[in-house]
Amino acid sequence: MDSIADLLGTGETLVLPGVYDSLSALLAELAGFPAIFLSGYCLSATRLGEPDLGLL
Repeated sequence: MDSIADLLGTGETLVLPGVYDSLSALLAELAGFPAIFLSGYCLSATRLGEPDLGLL
């Protein structure tokens, strides 16, 4: 497994899928992506069903 520093150090453009739960993260891993990203809004919208207003 490469670290983010290793991936960024290659100088290549990284295509990273945005995930919102563990299932979408697993699907991204199975598809062969080297890394993923998770935004605060995606997490709060999926888990809480509420927008991320920075109040939590």
